[in-house]
Amino acid sequence: DAKTSEESEESDSNVEEETDEETKDSSNETEKNDAKTSEESEESDSNVEKDSDDSSSTEKGSGEEKESINNTLIAPFLMQPLEAVADEGVNLEASWESVFGEVQSGRDALYELELKVTGSREEYSNGLLVLDLPDNESVPVMYSQLEDEQIGDTYSTDENGLIQVGDLLFGDYYFVEVEAPEGYALSNEPLPFTVDLPGTISESGEVTGEMVEVEKDNYEMPEIDKKIVDPDTGDLVNELDINRTAEYGYQIDSQLPGNIQDYVEYYVTDNLDARLSLVEDSIEVTADGEPFNGVNISVEGQLITAEVTDFAALEGVSMLTMTYTAAINPAAELNPEETGIPNDAALSFNNDQGEDGDIETPPTTVRPIDGGVTVVKLDADDGSTLEGAIFDLLDAEGNQVQLPESSVIRVNGEEVSSLEGLTTDEAGQIIITGLNVGDYQLKEVQAPTYTDENGEEKAYRLPAKPFTVTITEESAEENQVNVENSKSGWEIPDTGGKGTLGFTLLGSVIMVTALLIFWFRRKKNTGE
Repeated sequence: DAKTSEESEESDSNVEEETDEETKDSSNETEKNDAKTSEESEESDSNVEKDSDDSSSTEKGSGEEKESINNTLIAPFLMQPLEAVADEGVNLEASWESVFGEVQSGRDALYELELKVTGSREEYSNGLLVLDLPDNESVPVMYSQLEDEQIGDTYSTDENGLIQVGDLLFGDYYFVEVEAPEGYALSNEPLPFTVDLPGTISESGEVTGEMVEVEKDNYEMPEIDKKIVDPDTGDLVNELDINRTAEYGYQIDSQLPGNIQDYVEYYVTDNLDARLSLVEDSIEVTADGEPFNGVNISVEGQLITAEVTDFAALEGVSMLTMTYTAAINPAAELNPEETGIPNDAALSFNNDQGEDGDIETPPTTVRPIDGGVTVVKLDADDGSTLEGAIFDLLDAEGNQVQLPESSVIRVNGEEVSSLEGLTTDEAGQIIITGLNVGDYQLKEVQAPTYTDENGEEKAYRLPAKPFTVTITEESAEENQVNVENSKSGWEIPDTGGKGTLGFTLLGSVIMVTALLIFWFRRKKNTGE
């Protein structure tokens, strides 16, 4: 038997049996302390075998190695007679009495027991108090708890998951588990048994007589895991690169123990990083894939808590899952030492059998991705850069890009509230950074001007349609878009001035010509 003497357990039990010294009637005599007849005297060598198979271990006797479980065996208290009051001739041939019960450690408690003797006694090897009295007479005897007496020991299960204990006195006992195998939850609920028949067990494990068998189940510890749900593929991943404000999911799976119905505390917490936002009303909890309402969900600031309130409803359930949707804030930025925004979850539990604790998941990380573009306005003839061209940067469908009050988007190094009306600087450039990855439309809304050889200010031609601009994780320096403009040769007219006359006459001539052609063709077709 593997024993750990350092973990000696002090007995915690006694049975207080009271006697009425004034009446000393045989009807009040305690059955437990009846003296036995000489015919019943025989040496008791009882044994206990404890089988500590757990819910996931191999079967007993399979030969596969099992991890040890430490258990404390609580034996009956030994009581010492202090005084015997009776007629002369009382024979105290033994000095021990076995009494089972609960007594505070170190307490110097006195107990008065009245023993009835029905015949002459012989000494018992199992430690019972022996009195020699005439038939049907009784004697009060005072006992007190022995101080610092080691009762029982700490045992570990062997490779077959067994604990075997021999040389036990008749009486009531219980095992208490004080340490569980790695990966299994402690279960310190007393496991009682009674030794009342003789038996022996050898060092080789051979059993003779009677042996008490006690079985105990251990359940695996609960587990928790957190993943990111890729919004494009649905895959569960530990890392994700994603645009700011783009929604994605988190999934927190908790592997439940086999005795979850006996737990008294079980809750999952997730404290979102300040750079992340929870999408409202997106939290869901399922049990083995089915909606589960036996939880209380609360959100306080960035802290999300899902606490189990109906443990009975989880009996037989193996997986409890919480999901929710989140997004990276538009102004979120990484610290220099960071590779992403971390976030983890934690599980707190109490199995009401000595095992409680907290388990944290490894962190998952989301990394905000952004890119930039440099728009360069060029003269189509000589390649010179042009200042003063005005552009709108629109989304892929040609709509205005909505910017939040605070974001990481910068134009020529300055924070902006809109991506419309962007003007090329003296270098002919617009530098835009912090853009979400994707396609955009770049639309020139006002062309720059130039001065011709006669000193007259004229406008460049506007492009006929917007340009498609693709933003990747490339920087603005790496992603350059050149927009060329040709000179029109036309003088820029003043609104309502003479400069409009030529355009008006030209338009009228074109319209008249078209009408004449239409009239002649119609006349020819009708034969007129």
